[in-house]
Amino acid sequence: MKFSKLRIGLSLAALGLLFWTACNLAPAPTLLDPAAPGKNLNNVKLGAQDFKLMDDKPAKLSDYQGKAVVLDFWATYCGPCVAAMPDLEALHKQHNPNGLQIIGLNVGGEDDRLAVPGFLKTNNINISYMLGYTMKSDTLNYYMGTDDRIPQTLVYDRQGKLVKHLVGYNAQIKKDLETAIKTALAQ
Repeated sequence: MKFSKLRIGLSLAALGLLFWTACNLAPAPTLLDPAAPGKNLNNVKLGAQDFKLMDDKPAKLSDYQGKAVVLDFWATYCGPCVAAMPDLEALHKQHNPNGLQIIGLNVGGEDDRLAVPGFLKTNNINISYMLGYTMKSDTLNYYMGTDDRIPQTLVYDRQGKLVKHLVGYNAQIKKDLETAIKTALAQ
């Protein structure tokens, strides 16, 4: 069987489209806390779980009490994650003066975390919102439950209460995120 460049290109494009569609059409996650089976994470508040900033300085999510917080779990190899970054940046610039803190937590593993600065530079991605990482499974389980799909974006109001938990990224999720941020800032 002879493979032409066109046939190979079309096959790769089809696989890429399939992967992108699978990420974007992901159903809502099952929000279960492994530490308390059956507990709905919609009632879990922004906690004291810690993470590290990209410069390895420690931070805690509870440090942002009184602000609306968007947690975005992402990785450099995740197309929908990268597609969301310019929109998150625009939302950060628009709402940060009103008390919004966006935190992008890289969950792609040690190699991916180390690649972030080069990835941002190579792809000319300028981010002014906070970037960090966590390798702690208890932090990931606390916020993501048993669903390890990314991107996952959680929006918390000023009291630390979950407003919206989104999985994937597409035009509808972008609208839902904007609405959730407005709700979080108003509370």
